[in-house]
Amino acid sequence: MNLYRINPSLSFLDILADFILDNFSEKNSISNLKVILPSGFDCWNLQNILINKQHIAILPNIIPWSNIMAEGEEIFAIASENLQPITFLQEKIILAEIIHNYHDLQFSITQSLQFCSTISELFYQLAGNNLSIDSVNEIEKINPSQHWSVIYQFLKYAHSEWQEKIKLLGKQDRLNYQVTMMDAEIARLKRADTSLIVAGIVGHNPISWNFLKNVANSSDGFIILPPISTCHSRVGGNLDIVNLGELDYSYNPEEDCLYNFKKLLTILNKNLLNSQLLGSQQSDHLLFDRIICNNIYSDDLENWNVKQGVSERSVDELREHANAPKFCGANSSKHSSIPDESKRLAVDHIKYYELEDIFQEAKQISLICQQFCQQSSDKKIAIIVNNQTTKNFYCNFLTKYSLEFQDLLGNNLSETLISSLIIAISEILCNDFDIKKLFLLLKHPLINHKLVQRLEILTSGKNRFIRQSSQMLFLVEKTNDNELIEWSKKLINLLYSNSGNNFAKILKSSISIAEKLYRDIWHEQSAAELSNFLSELINTNCNLTLDNKKDFPKLLKGLMSNCKYFAHNNYSKNIIIGKAEDLILLKFDLVILTDFNQGCWSSSSSISQWINEQTLKKLHMVVGTSIYQYYFYLFLHNAQVIITRSKRQDGKSGLLPSNLLLKLQLIAQQSLISENYLTYLSESDLVDVQNNVNINMVESINRSNHVYSPIFPDTISVTDIEMLIRNPYSFYAKKILNVRSRDRVGQEPKISEFGSFVHKVLEQYSKNYNKLENNKIGLILDISNNLLQDVILPTYTQKIWQIKFMPIAESFVEFDEQRRNGCKYIYSETRGAISLNIAGQELTIIGVADRIEIDEFGAASIIDYKTGSLPSRKDIETGLSPQLIIEALMLQEGGFGMQIHNVKQVVYVKISSSKPIIQTLEIELTKEELARHKQGMIRLLEYYITNKSFSYDIDLLKHDDYAYLARRD
Repeated sequence: MNLYRINPSLSFLDILADFILDNFSEKNSISNLKVILPSGFDCWNLQNILINKQHIAILPNIIPWSNIMAEGEEIFAIASENLQPITFLQEKIILAEIIHNYHDLQFSITQSLQFCSTISELFYQLAGNNLSIDSVNEIEKINPSQHWSVIYQFLKYAHSEWQEKIKLLGKQDRLNYQVTMMDAEIARLKRADTSLIVAGIVGHNPISWNFLKNVANSSDGFIILPPISTCHSRVGGNLDIVNLGELDYSYNPEEDCLYNFKKLLTILNKNLLNSQLLGSQQSDHLLFDRIICNNIYSDDLENWNVKQGVSERSVDELREHANAPKFCGANSSKHSSIPDESKRLAVDHIKYYELEDIFQEAKQISLICQQFCQQSSDKKIAIIVNNQTTKNFYCNFLTKYSLEFQDLLGNNLSETLISSLIIAISEILCNDFDIKKLFLLLKHPLINHKLVQRLEILTSGKNRFIRQSSQMLFLVEKTNDNELIEWSKKLINLLYSNSGNNFAKILKSSISIAEKLYRDIWHEQSAAELSNFLSELINTNCNLTLDNKKDFPKLLKGLMSNCKYFAHNNYSKNIIIGKAEDLILLKFDLVILTDFNQGCWSSSSSISQWINEQTLKKLHMVVGTSIYQYYFYLFLHNAQVIITRSKRQDGKSGLLPSNLLLKLQLIAQQSLISENYLTYLSESDLVDVQNNVNINMVESINRSNHVYSPIFPDTISVTDIEMLIRNPYSFYAKKILNVRSRDRVGQEPKISEFGSFVHKVLEQYSKNYNKLENNKIGLILDISNNLLQDVILPTYTQKIWQIKFMPIAESFVEFDEQRRNGCKYIYSETRGAISLNIAGQELTIIGVADRIEIDEFGAASIIDYKTGSLPSRKDIETGLSPQLIIEALMLQEGGFGMQIHNVKQVVYVKISSSKPIIQTLEIELTKEELARHKQGMIRLLEYYITNKSFSYDIDLLKHDDYAYLARRD
């Protein structure tokens, strides 16, 4: 039997290439050789290694495990209906309809789509293990439940319908197609002129083990096991080579990461030591074998974790996975799984970084890669990630640091620009007119242009609450912009014509509109992959039942889920991001094992949604769920290894490290935790600044968080001065850059808009005050209702504001009458200004007083209405909230054109629609206090007029319209 093994410390593919060249170097021999590897990336690397080693022009046929298929004369021996497997998309559509049509579950079509992948995986696993739905039911009958009865009836129905629909298509399900292709491959192998090498694969179910057995039993078949050390006694053989004791064959498949190894060797009736060694017998990291042993005892764990400060929860969880057969043989007494200090493993090539959150982890990884690449341009780095979301974080930071990388995980097809455009169009076609959805489409990167911007400015300024396309067109036609008018008409006709109500028609309409809006759509990245997907979707005559037309966008996105596209660049990048299973056979200068938290470095069966864990164990279907232990074991044999984990992700704090990390720490000679790059860099920068004796340099550093302007405005308002104090950068944006905040189209009415409405009502009431009016409350309500008719608002908002203002009306009338008793004159919404010469610049300060009251002695009060929160007394007196103080100065110096004796007080009035309706904050003022405030204001303005420097690190505003402009790291 041709059974081989390779030491984990060696380069698996290099040794495999040497084996091929040594045994199949002749032209006819190598051309008749087929090599099967775990992944396509392994195939590409082996091809390159063969070319580089011998510069050969003829290569063997190298294929991934998933691409085993019939070829040559074996094809003619297979019935035509067995030559085509059902595609993943076809299977998804069939299963979605089956689940949706099963009325007892009452799932919508979009909900049904979410369960397709797990149902498909369940059927595949059952068939692969030679089991049926009835086999599962026999186990469940032991402890029957109503829940299982419902699930069983559904699975029985779904499986029967699934098989029938596949048969009607004239195709095979995935498992039976694989069996057919494997049988064809074995038939091909029996021909005298062919050879087959299966490398790095041990199988995962009876179907794959049977195929490997047939390969091994052929004289022209060769099995090269994945890397494994013979030091590991649990793999096979009566005794291991380091005399660790007799083998324990009582396996727990659910927890043994080497179960598939053991199963294959048992089927082959072979011992690991019977296999032939390829390459040299290099010294191993012997104690790494403890990583793939479940031999950690509770007492050792508890003692170690107490020393290391690991939480009780992590101890308990690790103990749960550690109760397994002893590491040593049956004749041994209990041995501690933790080696003595003198026997612990040196792990100088391993570092561990613990970061606060995923952002820091992504930045840390990028800095490590950047430094590593700077040391040598030909170094190879692997970033191992098992989660698409976290991968996206890492990719974003690598791009930020201009690091090129190869992404083996790919990107979701539904998230590409073309896909998002088609989905956005379908949102328009399947919903009533929605101005927000319309502009989400129009501002899409592929179709956004100047006319979209002009339309947005028009609608946001005139009526951002448009509810019908005809209203928008009417608004556009009132302008003299002929280009905009013509474009808007075409747009509305294109988007708001009848697109039908069935899936196929909406899909075709969405694609057609996308092609008209963007003519180069099929030249974009991922266009080929999307075109293939849509062609298959249309050619399958997919017409999924739409319970609601609005479900179409979600349905289309769901059908695209799990469809990937890959950047069209070569595999020669120095940095590679991929899943563990795609990279274990390769050797790298640096391997970064990311996201090393509980749950991320372990695998679980998705079919447990339908069948409980205990039943799966009884059926022996939970195979290899701890396979990541083995992956971890292999990665540790690389030249350098860095492990990273973030303690918080997605708002979740207190994430626990993976048990694999704790196991590694148990056998290490020293702590794995390394100094954080981020902390190190920031401390270094601080030391450099502190030790720098160049004062100008220090000033430059201290002033680096400022922006500068050649000018200072000659007119500012009292509210501008408060902005200058609380956030100088926002003042700079507003007054010097002339940036203006604009309401977004479709944006809901803001609280500040309700405040402006209240101000207008109170202004009209005060200016039209009639002492003889008997129904003052009715009058102010009439004013509010009339103003509401003139304000462009959604109908529901008008009703809400109307209700909110009713309690305000009654309370304000009472408040107003009380204030009028001691007043001779009352002025509302009065404009004022004063001019000053500050640092040689003429400056005008303007303001609008909500209300000025003057009594019979000429003493004035300035009142400001607030529908939001009031400033504190301290903020007012210290000048942090200077609005009314400055208006008092203006009034005192004649800025409002009124003759007064003095300003006696400023009054803030908080108005709310809930009790207490009216609250006041009164602050008495003297002329001396006003004079001090004036000098403080002049010093403030003098500083900014002279320096024209505006910090963007000061932010004391409660609401900042310019926060999105702030240049902060």
